[in-house]
Amino acid sequence: GDVSNTSRLIDLARRMHPLNAVDVDVDPTVFPTSELGPYPASAGWLQLLSDLDGKRVAEGSDRIYFGVVKLSYGRSDGYVGLTLDAGVPTSAGWDDQADAGRVVAHELGHVWGRRHSPCGGPDHVDGLYPYAGGLIGVYGLDATPPVTASDLKLPTSPDIMSYCFNSPWISDYTYRNIMDFRATQASVLARNAEPQPS
Repeated sequence: GDVSNTSRLIDLARRMHPLNAVDVDVDPTVFPTSELGPYPASAGWLQLLSDLDGKRVAEGSDRIYFGVVKLSYGRSDGYVGLTLDAGVPTSAGWDDQADAGRVVAHELGHVWGRRHSPCGGPDHVDGLYPYAGGLIGVYGLDATPPVTASDLKLPTSPDIMSYCFNSPWISDYTYRNIMDFRATQASVLARNAEPQPS
């Protein structure tokens, strides 16, 4: 993978999620799968995620594994990204240049324990989401320099964890919950702990 593609894929996630730094390695491994259908229960999606997670486990890694896939259908036809399970660091999403960054940011939210925000008719909705319609509910700011007036996100912007795709941003609720999840995640704590006999 070239650096410009990697940057494009992670740019939105880097700007909105509570991250100090992002370290990306590209592995060109290709997993043979059956066709990836528009619904996550299709054998292709499940096999891809299972194989990718198997690679992560075999390598003994605490990193997030994200597969990039080419699909034969569009966003309006079905799912374009999927996470193995909430809190499991294995996801995949499509390679569409105009939308792949949004999918990465959304699927990372699932990796960090978030359910969907109630906009656009998703399943597995977070029943505690505080803002009607899955909107961010407060002003947001993309503080990536240079900051311009267009970097102010209106309270009517959809939350990144919703299925409303028009210029999503991250709500304070989603941001805080991801930050809390990442702060208490076992792998993060283990990495920062003193070595112990085992």
